[in-house]
Amino acid sequence: MGIRDSTALIEELEAAGNTTVVLVDDDGPVGVLGVADTVRDQSSATIAELRALGIEHIVMLTGDNPRTAAAIAAQVGIDDVAASMSPEGKAAHVQQLVERYRHVAMVGDGVNDAPPLAAASVGVAMGTAGSDIALETADVALMADDLSKLVTAIGTGRRTRRVVTQNLVLSLAILATLVPLALFGLIALPIAVLAHELSELVVILNVISTGNGLVNGDGFFDGNRFILLRGGVRLIEAVHFRIRLFFIFGKRYARLFQFIEGLAIE
Repeated sequence: MGIRDSTALIEELEAAGNTTVVLVDDDGPVGVLGVADTVRDQSSATIAELRALGIEHIVMLTGDNPRTAAAIAAQVGIDDVAASMSPEGKAAHVQQLVERYRHVAMVGDGVNDAPPLAAASVGVAMGTAGSDIALETADVALMADDLSKLVTAIGTGRRTRRVVTQNLVLSLAILATLVPLALFGLIALPIAVLAHELSELVVILNVISTGNGLVNGDGFFDGNRFILLRGGVRLIEAVHFRIRLFFIFGKRYARLFQFIEGLAIE
């Protein structure tokens, strides 16, 4: 095999997404091997779903040569590729993305992915396929060798943030309403306490509702929802106990509140 033939074959193999290995002897190249990783079946669909979620800038960081990287990126729908990168180079590139976009998530599973995972705003490791150092460095571990779980994780995170915001706004609104009304005697103290406890129940039920989408695609029950339900039941029991205490010792609470109100008026 001549040098020109081997060069043309190398370019052809790399353009098809292969990493090439050249076999040589004392007389020159004798053969070229093309080695390629198998693209995950769900990769293209996951990239499309991420874009549907509003994540427009998706970058592939790889140590492969540029031609191989470009071929793989074209298969899965990624238009921004950084190739021939060392682990330190990946980390530096992620840092540049953080400075430009502020919030950057890095997904990886290998030893070489640990530095960029640490540099990202959020590091996500593939649980079953990931190396130990990648799992230890990442902020989130997907406990399945399935990229589509990344979409589920982002959806769960957004839903959780939305529920937390709703609960904070509701709690502050209830307190801002009940405290002045009770201080000025516009509502009775038992009604104020009951309204406050009922608002806590609303918050609890809102939290439990976040578990509605945590059943996996195979239809198996997710333990996260069970934890939410169990925590919600315990909180409801605690609120019920506090209401009972109030009605048992209501008169003492009322006298204390009247005393405090008198001090405020004076």
